[in-house]
Amino acid sequence: MQPLFMDVWKRNGIYHAILLLKNRIDLNPSLLGAALCFWDSASNTFAFGPSPMTPTILDMVALFGFKPWGGNIDVLGDYEVENRKVKVPMKASKAEILRLKTYSGFMMSFQGIADREQEHMMFLLFWLNRFIFPNVDGSVSPEYMHLAEALHNELGLATCLFMLASLYHCLYQITVNPLNLAVCGPIWMVQIWLEWYFPELGTEDLVYLEDDVTATALAIALKR
Repeated sequence: MQPLFMDVWKRNGIYHAILLLKNRIDLNPSLLGAALCFWDSASNTFAFGPSPMTPTILDMVALFGFKPWGGNIDVLGDYEVENRKVKVPMKASKAEILRLKTYSGFMMSFQGIADREQEHMMFLLFWLNRFIFPNVDGSVSPEYMHLAEALHNELGLATCLFMLASLYHCLYQITVNPLNLAVCGPIWMVQIWLEWYFPELGTEDLVYLEDDVTATALAIALKR
């Protein structure tokens, strides 16, 4: 995928986030649980110390390389409008995707298909479900089909704003009831953010790679 679609990834601000997940990112329940006790969903901030803190647009750009400007991605489904013209529409149906119960089944069905553009959209749908918005069922949901289609067809989408909104929604879901880390959402991004601002809690001896994002250094760093 990378040689063919690297430019598309870069122009939509997802290049570094895709390559980042070549590294294994294990959740630290103790770190997350302790931090989330201070989360306030009314203001979307952590009540740390003398002043509130929260992941910001600039944090999402610096840590993960998401794009802060460009075309809007509406979480309510702007990309699902029936009359929207799509250069290369996704051929797979919702029913077809729902029949594939696991990530491995999804990959076996779509990896290596002859149509590289369709394969790319299936890869993006897998990436969104497996790494950006993982769910406890361990399966690919058709919910993000139109987003995967848009990331393939459109250039210059403001992925940063959508990801940050999804991150806030994830934090709300985790903390609205008794603390539950097993929710659908990018909770691993919160951990990366915490490790960046509070290195004494999780990481040591960061090594920054040329032309890479901060999150990569945090992902490969030794944990305390």
